[in-house]
Amino acid sequence: GELNRYSLKSTEADKPEVLYALLTELGEESSIVFCNQREQTEKLADFLGRKGVEAIVYHGGMEQRHRESALVKYRNGSSLVLL
Repeated sequence: GELNRYSLKSTEADKPEVLYALLTELGEESSIVFCNQREQTEKLADFLGRKGVEAIVYHGGMEQRHRESALVKYRNGSSLVLL
């Protein structure tokens, strides 16, 4: 399929809300979101979860089996968002 890339600018404080708005607009499209820090990734996943968006976390600090599980969930459509 075709790959779409989106880039939005926002203030640091507004980034989670702006991302949530974009993901809501995309609807059922699968998305990969890149974050700068592991802690930021975890916080963002918690924020999105409270908004009803299930996001799978993937970073180097995770055990290999958790990383593999995250990729399986993303690939099989269990989660549309990979952080």
